[in-house]
Amino acid sequence: MEVTMVSATAETVRSRRIIVPAYSIEEAAQNLLRDGWTRLSYGTLSRQFNPVIKTLRAITEDPERHLYEIRDARELDADGEQDLGLIIKPKGGTKTRPRKDEIAEGRLTYDDTKFTYQHKQRILGYYARHPGLIEKHPEFFLHTARMHDEASLLALEIAEEMDKQMPGYAFAQRMQKTWSENLLRLLRYLCDGDVPNIAQRHRDKSFLTIHVGSDRGGLWLADNKDTILADAGETQTDSVLIFLSREAWEITRGNLKGIVHGVRDTTFTNLLGRMPRHTAVGFFHAEVEDDERAWADEHMHELTIPDHVKKFEMS
Repeated sequence: MEVTMVSATAETVRSRRIIVPAYSIEEAAQNLLRDGWTRLSYGTLSRQFNPVIKTLRAITEDPERHLYEIRDARELDADGEQDLGLIIKPKGGTKTRPRKDEIAEGRLTYDDTKFTYQHKQRILGYYARHPGLIEKHPEFFLHTARMHDEASLLALEIAEEMDKQMPGYAFAQRMQKTWSENLLRLLRYLCDGDVPNIAQRHRDKSFLTIHVGSDRGGLWLADNKDTILADAGETQTDSVLIFLSREAWEITRGNLKGIVHGVRDTTFTNLLGRMPRHTAVGFFHAEVEDDERAWADEHMHELTIPDHVKKFEMS
């Protein structure tokens, strides 16, 4: 696959053939520890994408879509927002608890309207009270649960292999302690904003991210040396994209680095020319101890995003 790379040192653009995807868990873990990201041949997971997204679209267009929302104070994430079920974030809506970088740059509202469907193992306990919802879309819940579980087991296998190649951190054991927090997120961006940046640059808060797929291109990332991969090939159906997130940096006290990434709608011309974008991605946590979080707070400056990465997003 030909991809465009942007050098972190010379800020020049060049084409480079990337050997993708990895064909074993061992190779994928090796790539993660070296580069912070990898592709892994895993067609059985990525092929579940289309039927899941087809129903997600039907749900978001349903006048009774509010029935899929779970409004429960116990289901708030660290940012104070709902973390389960169908969630609607309208363009111009105010972010509940914006990150420090968002505050510094004035990014306090949503640039595009997006629907997110957040699946955790406990979600069916809520929907069991409304059997009609499950009966209406039985295959959706089946495929979503299967995608969640399959991605979770894949993440654990990778963590176990990372333990072999980088012993001393007990990645797999830490993941098992936070197993109930594994999250599959289905996204539908309406792309009704006036800028091409659908998801602005950020690092995920989890330990490991598995990007199952998207139906449109535009995902970019910067590896752990801040070299930009301008096209992550997220529309491929024979493999999944995997990268390290912020908890990997916290647990290893900087020996691993969470990957900066974002989404630019490269087909952007005008509002009439933009089509909705759909994505499925899994977030997998690992236990971070108090002293590791304290270390992270003291070393937050090490996560400063280089200027050439910022310029790439703005170009």
